[in-house]
Amino acid sequence: MQIKSNQIKSNQIKSNQIKSNQIKSNQIKSNQIKSNQKTG
Repeated sequence: MQIKSNQIKSNQIKSNQIKSNQIKSNQIKSNQIKSNQKTG
């Protein structure tokens, strides 16, 4: 049972890292759009 629990925690951590990366990616895209609007 402990092994399964650790695997679940590991998967949750990976999921959180993926979400964090997606948020960062979206923020970068948002910043690029803002930058483009300023210059355009």
